[in-house]
Amino acid sequence: MKSRLVMGIVLFFVISVNLSALELNEPVENPVYRNFVSYDVGTVLPMIIFSAISAMDEYSSGNYFLNTAFQYERQMHKNFSLTGRFSFRGFHFGDFAFNAFTLEAQGRHYPEEDRPFFYGLALGYSLLDYKVPENISGIAHYFKVGGRLGWRIPFGVSRRWVFEPSFGYDIAFGSIPVRTDNNTEGFLAFLDSLLDDLVNRLVRGYIIGGFQISMCLGYSF
Repeated sequence: MKSRLVMGIVLFFVISVNLSALELNEPVENPVYRNFVSYDVGTVLPMIIFSAISAMDEYSSGNYFLNTAFQYERQMHKNFSLTGRFSFRGFHFGDFAFNAFTLEAQGRHYPEEDRPFFYGLALGYSLLDYKVPENISGIAHYFKVGGRLGWRIPFGVSRRWVFEPSFGYDIAFGSIPVRTDNNTEGFLAFLDSLLDDLVNRLVRGYIIGGFQISMCLGYSF
């Protein structure tokens, strides 16, 4: 799965370079584009860091962290657009494994051209495939709501290319059962409760929701 993901990213950049070369002789004044397709290149950095750390530890073999996202934006008006975004975030470490597939619908408001945009509202749905200690596994459903602040920066001779850094915060709603035995008492009950709380905070605060940073590179048409 990791090899297919890497091949897909490499293919995206090869196509991007070829398209850029083709348009060098196509200068356009004040172009107007309504469609924007982009890949979040910012998702690659965490994968590289996790892979480097795992490579230094012989006991970390089999662990992985996968992170990728694509989005399509349609400019409905010069000051407003609608965006659909698909992302996948997979995490496996020891007895814990989480794979989250997320779809988002976003509304963006652009006060002025080439100025910072603001998502008036971002709504998302996540399907989480999880596995935790004691062979507890299953599928959970999450919903999230959030906002972003960012900038869509066009560049290139015909201004078809866009770079889009943004940041924001998502609040996720949902939970997964982690406690192995609801009949435990005393210190063991405290540990079970603590584990349940920590795992759900990790899922809601990072794997699905929490602080979001994006650096999208895309093409407009």
